[in-house]
Amino acid sequence: MSLPLWVKRFILKTKKGLRMKASVQIGYKSYVMDAEKALTLLSLLDGAEIYEAKWENKTTNHYVYPQESQECIRELKLIPDALYKLAKLAGKPNKD
Repeated sequence: MSLPLWVKRFILKTKKGLRMKASVQIGYKSYVMDAEKALTLLSLLDGAEIYEAKWENKTTNHYVYPQESQECIRELKLIPDALYKLAKLAGKPNKD
């Protein structure tokens, strides 16, 4: 998956010390990191293949095949620095 050029420019651009974070959802969890690192992560996963092990007919079969379009990345969104700091202050949510 290749990001549009305007997205790359927006992510890599820094204005007046404002740093953007990015939330990357992999599977069912979202991970927050610097936007530059998120872009690197997307680039690294771009060439990755899919591995699956399936239990079939009393044996395990292993499969490796190309991904269709970064299937493991479900969502990528930019988070402004102020929102990141506020969420960090809130910490981990309580389990009810």
